[in-house]
Order: sequence, then structure tokens, then C-alpha cells
Amino acid sequence: MAVTPAQAADGAARTGEVPAAVGPLAGYTAVVSALAEFDATVLRAAFAARGARAQALPADGPRRVLAGVLSGAVDVVAFTDTEPATRFLRSAQTHGAEDRLRIAVRSRGLLACLRDDVAEPFRLAGLCVVVAAQPELTGLVDAVVTAMAQRRVAALAVAGHLLEVRGQAAVVDGRLIPLAGACMALLRALASRPGQVFSRDDLLELLPGARRDGHSVEVAVGRLRTALGDPKMVSTVLKRGYRLAI
Repeated sequence: MAVTPAQAADGAARTGEVPAAVGPLAGYTAVVSALAEFDATVLRAAFAARGARAQALPADGPRRVLAGVLSGAVDVVAFTDTEPATRFLRSAQTHGAEDRLRIAVRSRGLLACLRDDVAEPFRLAGLCVVVAAQPELTGLVDAVVTAMAQRRVAALAVAGHLLEVRGQAAVVDGRLIPLAGACMALLRALASRPGQVFSRDDLLELLPGARRDGHSVEVAVGRLRTALGDPKMVSTVLKRGYRLAI
């Protein structure tokens, strides 16, 4: 169920709190890949100003960032130059991860480029990419803000609260709640089909790690309920599983 701005304001009022403004990229992790240190510094600051967790390209480079995109730990990779973009793509090709990268970019990740020439290697490889309307660093971040807003599911009315799911977090009644691992995986699934019941077996497949059983699902659901702040947001459907309480 989508929620209008008026309903959102009413939901925040019912909590008895006035939440701090949540930036348009809050809950997302962005990695900046730039040849010039000045460009990297400006981009990180611009992403952070819009709420994102902004990081420079790590010392072990494209392979680690690629792993982050594939796992969902990295939501945005921003490129200012052709050379790092080509290295990133070559890493995916070397490790046989092109198909998985396409799926990740199509479903949750975002590749963002400052100019068309930087984006060209990705386009030739059949990867979706966002390009700044103007070749300016802040314009690149603006393009990411627009793309993420278009991808996000409208806020959901859940058990009297307003819920929005972002890359690595939930926003409940205007309050940002960072989530990780199992909690984030379960919430993404439940919110992908609001109100539909997911069996324990369905949810078990989403949990990270090798040691998993039915009890693992119960533990993860319990932690998710605690994190969201209201256990009623995730309903137990007797002998069937769990769903969002919409």
C-alpha cells in the first residue's frame, strides 16, 4: 500500500516524535572511484551531504568493490574517469562475474559515471549505467539521487507505521534504522511482496552462512522485529510463515 505525503506526516505525528530529516541517500553505501584525489574528496563529501555512507576505492581495488556490489553491501559505484571504470569491468570479466554483475545492477546496485565516455565500456558490456546530465561532480551525485528515488518502492503502511526499505537500512516513521545481514535480507523479501506470506523455508534460503535451520529464521525475525521498534510490523501466520502487517 503506497502512502501519500499527508499520511506520512500523520504517521510521524502518531509516534509522538519529530524525526530528523533523512537524506535522499541515507541508508546507501557509495564507493567513489576517481583518479584525482580532489575529485574523490569532493564526491565523498557530496554523497555524505545527501546521507550516504561514502567511501574511497579501497587499496585492494576493483575486486573488493565488485564483491560488495554482488553481495548488496555496496549500493553505488561512482566513476569519474575511463581508466578505473575499465579496470572494474575487467575485474568482473576476469572472475567470470559479468552475468552476476548485470543482475545486481539491474536489481539493486547502481553504476554512475561522470561522462558518456566513462560509461561507454559498461554500455558495450550490456550494463545499465547512470550518467550525469552535466559533467560536474555534484551533477553526478544528483543523478544518483534521482535514480535511487525512481527505484525505491513507495513507503508502506505497516501496523500503523510508515516503512521504507533502502539499500542497507529501513526508514520507519522518518527514522533511519541501519540493518545488516539476515535482518536486511528478510526485510527486502517481505517488502518485495507486501502482505504475502513467506514460509520459513522461503526465508531460510535468504539467510547468510552455512549453519542454518528453522530456528535461524525465528532468531532473524526476532532481531528484525526488535530493530524496527514494533514487533507487530512482522506478523506470524500460524503454520505458514511470516508477512508484513499491512
